[in-house]
Amino acid sequence: MNVRNIYGPLMAVTLIGMLAVGCIPTWERTLPDLVILQLDREHAPIFSGFYAAYDRGFYSQKRLEVVIKNGGPGVGNPIELVVNGNAQFGVCTGAELVTAFANGKPVVAIGALSTGAEDENTVYDAVLFTSRPLIEENHDLVERFMIASMRGWNFVLTYPEMAPDMVLRVDPTLEYDNVLRDWNAVRHSVTPGVPYGIMDEDVWATIISSLEEDGHLSTQVNPAQVYTNEFLYCEDEEVDIYECR
Repeated sequence: MNVRNIYGPLMAVTLIGMLAVGCIPTWERTLPDLVILQLDREHAPIFSGFYAAYDRGFYSQKRLEVVIKNGGPGVGNPIELVVNGNAQFGVCTGAELVTAFANGKPVVAIGALSTGAEDENTVYDAVLFTSRPLIEENHDLVERFMIASMRGWNFVLTYPEMAPDMVLRVDPTLEYDNVLRDWNAVRHSVTPGVPYGIMDEDVWATIISSLEEDGHLSTQVNPAQVYTNEFLYCEDEEVDIYECR
């Protein structure tokens, strides 16, 4: 199921009217950039921040038309789709990203969505990623997407009671009790006082070591090369990412 802006027609009429009377600055009179976010599983509470960014208009405010595509059986590999340019952002596990990077895929994690435990070590169960070429060629797009997405996450963490309904609007076939249970697990896993999405190089080093021990890496991987926290901070370090302009 794809999530599209159901308010598109109304917004279009409103924008046309505003343009006619010169209410919109010239630099804003551009069509929104189409962005595809490819999930690695079916719609779930772990993606609530993205749903909120869409539902609350944070993507639109950043001149983005975001399509959130669910994953699961029969859906293409998010890493391949992003690398091939069929999606701009994707979700995968930390181990999947490291393995792809070792195999020459120019992917980089830009935010952690979920952590888990493996052999008593912390690992990333889900990370948001993009391609290195996109960062280099369209840094502004990545920045706008991340600011809007983190505003969405800030919203659902500030108003957690609203998150389940946002998930159910995306996929009405889900059971409310299951959504609520999974959402509570997500929000209670967030460390207070730590910006959402921040990644730790030691965690990446642990993931890499585990893959090396199991013989899954074809080459050595430097932890610093597979992730960046760059898009989780504003230039003004006193301001959280979701408060950036």
